[in-house]
Amino acid sequence: MVLGRATISACLALALGLLVTITPDTLADVIADIIIEEEDEQTEQQGGFSIKKEDKKVIDALDDFNRYSEKKAWELAFRALGTAAESEGKGMLPAKDGFWVRVKQRMLRSLASLPPDGREAYRLFNDGKARQLMEQARNAENEADELKLLQSIVEHHFITAVGDDAADLLGDAYFASGDFLAADAIWDSILRHYPDTNLSLARLLVKRGTALARAGQREQAVEIRRALQSRFPGERMRIGGREVVADEYLAALIEPMQSISADPTRSDGAAIRLPQTQTPAWQLRFTSDAVQERIQAALNNMGWGRMMTGLTRVVPPAAQDEQRTYINWLGVCFSVDNRTGKLLWRTDKFTDVSGKANEMVNMLLDTKRYAATVSGDVVLFVRIPIKRLNYNEPFRLSCLVAETGKQKWSTESGALAQWSFLGTPLIVADTVYMTAHRQNTQELNLLAINIQSGKLEWSMILGTMQAGQDYRGQPQMAPPRLLHDGGIMYILTNNGALLAVSIPGRRIEWAFTFPAPPVVNQNMWWGGMEMRDPIAGPASIILSGGVLYVKESSGDAVYAIDPSSPSLKWRRPVSRSDTIVHTDGNRLFLIGEEAGAIDLQTRALLWSAKLPVETSATVPTFSDNSVFAFFGRGIYQLNLANGDTMTIFRGADKESLGGSLWATPHHLISVSNRAVTAYPLSGAQTSAR
Repeated sequence: MVLGRATISACLALALGLLVTITPDTLADVIADIIIEEEDEQTEQQGGFSIKKEDKKVIDALDDFNRYSEKKAWELAFRALGTAAESEGKGMLPAKDGFWVRVKQRMLRSLASLPPDGREAYRLFNDGKARQLMEQARNAENEADELKLLQSIVEHHFITAVGDDAADLLGDAYFASGDFLAADAIWDSILRHYPDTNLSLARLLVKRGTALARAGQREQAVEIRRALQSRFPGERMRIGGREVVADEYLAALIEPMQSISADPTRSDGAAIRLPQTQTPAWQLRFTSDAVQERIQAALNNMGWGRMMTGLTRVVPPAAQDEQRTYINWLGVCFSVDNRTGKLLWRTDKFTDVSGKANEMVNMLLDTKRYAATVSGDVVLFVRIPIKRLNYNEPFRLSCLVAETGKQKWSTESGALAQWSFLGTPLIVADTVYMTAHRQNTQELNLLAINIQSGKLEWSMILGTMQAGQDYRGQPQMAPPRLLHDGGIMYILTNNGALLAVSIPGRRIEWAFTFPAPPVVNQNMWWGGMEMRDPIAGPASIILSGGVLYVKESSGDAVYAIDPSSPSLKWRRPVSRSDTIVHTDGNRLFLIGEEAGAIDLQTRALLWSAKLPVETSATVPTFSDNSVFAFFGRGIYQLNLANGDTMTIFRGADKESLGGSLWATPHHLISVSNRAVTAYPLSGAQTSAR
């Protein structure tokens, strides 16, 4: 073991101070203790995402409840539960397999898990109080008071004689407010944990199915309909003033819903046939050899700047719609016409990048934080505006008109100026969801911003990131990944945690934590040694068949999670360079330093193919039974069945490192670290990505 500077200093000080009395054995013991303490401190510093934990008093009270319940000391058990109930419930509690749940969820589960004699004892102690609260709820003067009283009954007295009625009314209230998932969870708790309810089970299933359909949870709604068909075939009931067959009513709600797949690489188009000619239809080079040389000269002039050679290797993030491609090259944002390759607009000159190379090197610019996304008539960029580039400037969010490039709004000024944005924006309806932190802090927040005005609608604290540091002491954080499905925002922190956030409720429903990827500090440099980032694909999260598949950048495993339970289905080790790029429901496809396919049933590696990968920004496209990926040596077509290379199309961007690739009806378009290039496709095509 190599001792750290602090360890050596401590040992020397100790040896000098105790030179007269210390013995070699004693000194060895003291050194060992110091090393252990230093290692413990380093281990703690390298931990992952920190979720706000509930007060230890609450955790101890719930542990006391479980202990007294096992001994059937009911009075002591319920007294301990009352102590936990006094909590405001702003923190999370640990559950099984790395999951964390809200205090109220944990209390509800604790009550529901009581044996029959425990339930009877609980009702003996609490029925009177619960009935009194129920009477107050029915006579409440306004909806807010009624809601608060119903919540109190469900959270503290769920298994009393009136608990199921209170829960049913609370579900109705949540449904009426638009919090469909909260309503579903309440009705589900009655079905699961209140076996002697007098409520109609068929109606509860219909309510669940309706809430899930309204929330966009098609697959779960289909499961509810199947349960209804199996348990209550032909059941009739009055809904909305008319009599209906329950199963047919749910079917009518579900049928118009599209099957949800949150795989961004999903292909519905015809098979792509690679071009017959190496000559591109058009090419736009945003960096020339002269610009590259000026950037490299600026780096070399800094002496230690060779650690920033990545500036010439950056594959810019890109977004695309039917008409245009949008590029974010180190803060210079521009748009290209997909048919003609014409430069439609740009925010800055391309040569401004070489003019700012010294500043980029001096601040150790984190190039992974740049992002682009398009939705409808607007395009969003995460960047440091090239003219504002300095180490105190946070990453901004800019909203531009997609057609003209005219700025609608930006966080360079106003209420959002204090935030530094992290990750790729996700647009849902008229709201932009984005993770951000305040400058020089590591507390991660979820922000909801009006897409038209740029006004902050609300924000919530998610937890604290474990960040590396650059040589200026500024935190360096890995960009999270967002996925929205049916009112739940899944946030893969890229720091050892997956969070499920209820958008209507503005609360963390549950969290899953796992070993975080290693945090790397860039607080020193080594002479003129060239520092090059290893291949590590971005964090990835895909929802398919009701299962979340997640893999963090530089993480060593893929996790399959059932979000409805929530529970861990399985974990599989993979290469740290891998990122999930696609699933067809039976196989999971990954690309890193190699490409591979994993069987989702057996988790066996079906095939693996070595590829000439030179950048972490490889974004492939899928069509028919092939995957097309753009590398420095050309565009490779791989057979999805066995990983064999079917074709290599060299193309016209031979000096590049590769990058992202997609198909339009007329062209195959690639974005590299040097150019945007379009090749004419053979025959009529539909969009493959």
